[in-house]
Amino acid sequence: MPDHGYSTIVRICATRDGVRHVGLGEIRALNSLTGETPDKAYEIAQQLGRALVGLRLEEDDNPARATHALMDGVLRSEFGIAPETLLPERFYPAVRLGFDAALLDALARSRDESVASLLGAGQTTGPVQRNVHSRKFSKPSKILNSMMHGDHPTGWLRGRVDRSVKKSVSVLKAIALASGGDSDILEGVCYVINGGWTPKHVDVLTTQMSESAPLRQSSLKVLLEQPFPAYATGWYQDLLNRIAALDDPFLGRVRVMIEDGVRTAAGIERSAALMPHVDIKIVPQTHGSLFAIREALDRARALGFDGRIYLGNAGMNTELNSLLLASLALTMTQPPLFSADRKSEEPRPIRQFHPQLTTDPADRHRLFLPKGAGWGSELCRSSLEKRLRNCIRFSCNGIETKTTRLKAQLIAEAFDDSTLEIAHTREAATTDKDDNTTFTHEA
Repeated sequence: MPDHGYSTIVRICATRDGVRHVGLGEIRALNSLTGETPDKAYEIAQQLGRALVGLRLEEDDNPARATHALMDGVLRSEFGIAPETLLPERFYPAVRLGFDAALLDALARSRDESVASLLGAGQTTGPVQRNVHSRKFSKPSKILNSMMHGDHPTGWLRGRVDRSVKKSVSVLKAIALASGGDSDILEGVCYVINGGWTPKHVDVLTTQMSESAPLRQSSLKVLLEQPFPAYATGWYQDLLNRIAALDDPFLGRVRVMIEDGVRTAAGIERSAALMPHVDIKIVPQTHGSLFAIREALDRARALGFDGRIYLGNAGMNTELNSLLLASLALTMTQPPLFSADRKSEEPRPIRQFHPQLTTDPADRHRLFLPKGAGWGSELCRSSLEKRLRNCIRFSCNGIETKTTRLKAQLIAEAFDDSTLEIAHTREAATTDKDDNTTFTHEA
């Protein structure tokens, strides 16, 4: 609930052949990321939940497309938003993603398979390699000391930088010295710039890099994450052309990652000239659905994109959205850049999910999804009983119960864990439309 944090849990109950299935999703509303406030996101979620009651999910060979189309229809009926306006992904996208996740979870449980498998993953439980490690770049000496004492993360170090290019280069020098320039220990450094630079900053960066002997001798790569504002496509094009023309082998290891402006296939189209030269950051909460992510990436590849994909903002995700990120990572042909961080909601966590992502005891950077249908995860009933203060239930008869105090019988009905362990039920290929999934919503 919004007054107990900034997450809202979406719980969708579905029936197939008379068997009840439950899907879970999480709405992570951040005004700085998607323009959504927790209170308003919760209000929109209630409206969408009511609109889903009694609807049928017309399945096809692409489950993500089916859930996306269902939400398109709901947005049109509730708010008049037509899909061709491109607004469905931009209209409260974190709310939409929470419902998309819950729909996919319910659908996967009804088929007795994981969401990762439902989306086409070859392996349904992992592992997913954690290859991005966040560090504060404000004090290069701390990075140097920690790495000199054996903290050698494999993959990428990622941190925010300010407008001081000299400080950025000093961080890079410290990391190069600490790692010995060995790419087997560390592949590269990612600077989170968030549109704060101009071409002059990049000029100073590349000049100082080329004049540094430790950097020239190392094999470290450099990734500039959103160096310019999204609208500065001319600056991006000039920068990429210049990097491509450089004869210097070290400076040729500089890469550019973009995020803003590539959240839809139409946005990708507007950045078509950049696609063969960039990496892309994907933040699911800003796309609105898993199908929208896949559609955007398919269009990017058609325009020549062959770079790396960073699944971003894992640090703001709690357990359920981390399961979503890991499942999405398993569907990608090339292993994505993945941090797998989970934000701790201290001092009062809203909920817990069991089981969670597990770490390989032999390698703490290898993560495995829980086994089981859907996300393979259940709501923790004891956690909910301690923290739930407002419960609204929707059904075909409308709002049945609204209370500001916890009622034990409502909790027992709405969050009975036994409903999450369902028998395998699969529709025959010839099933008529009357047997398709019917959704109700309980929040």
